[in-house]
Amino acid sequence: MSFLQVSLYVIDINVIRIDKVTEEVSLGFGSQPRTCIGNRKVVQQFVMGMLTDKGSDFMRPGFGGGLSTMRINTYSAGEEGLQIFTADIVDRMRSVRDEIIASQPKATKLLASETLLRAELKKINLLSGEPKIAIHIDVITGDNSRKRIHLERS
Repeated sequence: MSFLQVSLYVIDINVIRIDKVTEEVSLGFGSQPRTCIGNRKVVQQFVMGMLTDKGSDFMRPGFGGGLSTMRINTYSAGEEGLQIFTADIVDRMRSVRDEIIASQPKATKLLASETLLRAELKKINLLSGEPKIAIHIDVITGDNSRKRIHLERS
C-alpha cells in the first residue's frame, strides 16, 4: 500500500464532528468510527487542511493552512489588525482550496458532493482581550451544496 493510498483512506474515515446547533467543529472518532461520505468528506478534508501545518505532510509539503499553530497574538487589535488577519486567513484558505482541487482528478470514484468547488470566508472575529479567533467558512461542493464551518481557537 502506498502512502498516497493511506492518506486517501484517512479522508474516508470520519474524524470530525460538527455540532448541529453551533456548527462548531471538533476532532475525534466518537463512540463508533464510521465512513465519511458526501459533502462531509469535503468539509473534513478542508478542515483538516486548514489545521495542517505546511511541511508536516512529506507527501504534500506545500499543503496546509496552519491554523492549529497560528500565533494569534502577533496581530494588532483594531481594524488594521483585523484586515491583515483576514488577508492572512484568505491566503491560507486559498492555498488549501487549490491543493484539494488539484488532487481531485487523481481520486477515483468521487461523487459530485465529494468534490470541492470553492470556499468562502463569511465572517471572522479577532477578539483582542484574550486572543481568540472565530472563523466562519462556507464550503461549496460539486453538487452546489453549501456547508458552513465554524472554527474557533484561543
